[in-house]
Amino acid sequence: MHDLDLRWPSGRIEAMEVTSAAGGEVSAMKAAAHDLLKPQFATVQPVKVRRAWLVALGAKPHWQEVRPHLEEVHRQLDECLAALEAEGLPYVYSWQTRPLSKAGRALRDLGVATAIGLAADPDPVIFLLPPRLEEVEPAAASLLNDEIEANARANADKLGRSGRSKRHLFVWIDHIHPVWTVFESMLLEEGWDLLPPEPPELPPEVTTAWAATEVFDTVVWRVHRSMQWEEVFRAPR
Repeated sequence: MHDLDLRWPSGRIEAMEVTSAAGGEVSAMKAAAHDLLKPQFATVQPVKVRRAWLVALGAKPHWQEVRPHLEEVHRQLDECLAALEAEGLPYVYSWQTRPLSKAGRALRDLGVATAIGLAADPDPVIFLLPPRLEEVEPAAASLLNDEIEANARANADKLGRSGRSKRHLFVWIDHIHPVWTVFESMLLEEGWDLLPPEPPELPPEVTTAWAATEVFDTVVWRVHRSMQWEEVFRAPR
């Protein structure tokens, strides 16, 4: 059964399915962020380190890999960071251009994206930060259509069984999904479109698709089958 009915003052009832755009990596990032809210995962017991460390983990390809990865990090991270301190290095970055040291390579192999060591104040500590997108760059507007089409195919049967003449698909674009940048005009560069210039290819079961996100602004776009995208709402958070 579809998620909800839209009931209009005229008495018309339309079907809506609500979903979130989330590929494997995005789901894994969400899972890691959720686990790192728990005290047993958010910090690593400092034994050998002498600094206060902020450690950002790299994203895993699938959410089922997150918990085993966190457990491995808890077993090895203190020793790897202590080795980095012994080399006289207070940081390691995934984007650094110079070759990684032995300890830096060990941290990379452990799945660490960034580690920054500060002077302990007063005691050593190791904080774990969830994975994030390494850079924010505008995504091609057409990529939104790809996401909408994939979700439309996945939910077509449910909407088709609704018996309603109008059937809506609402897709939430999470802030950690790379596609969210298509909504933000402040990130546009020359040659990038805001609204996708072409509509998505929606199956017959989906008559209208919605896409929304909330990062800098709350933004809602809508497209009817075989028509152009339109912006129906934008406001600062």
